[in-house]
Amino acid sequence: FFFGVGPGTVIGNTIFGNPNDMATWTFGIPSIWAWQIIWWALGVFMMWFLAYKMELSTVPSTEIVALQEDIGDIHMDTDSP
Repeated sequence: FFFGVGPGTVIGNTIFGNPNDMATWTFGIPSIWAWQIIWWALGVFMMWFLAYKMELSTVPSTEIVALQEDIGDIHMDTDSP
């Protein structure tokens, strides 16, 4: 996120050539466009990798047991002080 749309885009503005000189553009497009496309593609790859290869988008096969009860799960008797 830092490099894709944040302050890291300052780096991408000139890393693949001078934005004011078409002869220096490495990919034939402005440097900032190439920078954005590269980081967008890396973001898509990261989401795919985490979701499918690391199986973070699947339901766990084993039951998850709570270590302690959540405050919303405990029934409190309102008659006692």
